[in-house]
Amino acid sequence: MKRNVVIGGIGALILWGVIFLAETVHDTTRRIILVQDIPLEVEIADDPKKQEAGLMYRTQLLEDAGMLFVFEKDETRYFWNKNTHISLDIVWIRNNVIVGTSSLPSMENGPHIVMSPEPVDRVLEVNAGWVFDHAIQRGSAVRYKE
Repeated sequence: MKRNVVIGGIGALILWGVIFLAETVHDTTRRIILVQDIPLEVEIADDPKKQEAGLMYRTQLLEDAGMLFVFEKDETRYFWNKNTHISLDIVWIRNNVIVGTSSLPSMENGPHIVMSPEPVDRVLEVNAGWVFDHAIQRGSAVRYKE
């Protein structure tokens, strides 16, 4: 009897820890940004824990939503689809200007890695097809909505 109580208590602690971690990782600030004057609601991933988690384990992303990764300095960036169930468009941004785009399929299509075409300080992830549907162009501005 005492053993079952201990095992149950350990199980409850593990479950609490998993729920707490999931809530902490996905507790991101949301902002509206304008990409070529097109409004997009994004979650801001501005620390290493949020950046590492990204959109992993999500099964959907709203149509006009995404995740904006904000970095301290310009560097060549690599993104991959580990544990990502959503096919994505990646928008590479430097100094609030789009410098390129890439496609990143879901993990169900095998492992893929994409690399920024040049050093960037921001990376935007949106649903696959969003870039084409909105005719997003290299050289276009990305800014926060006031």
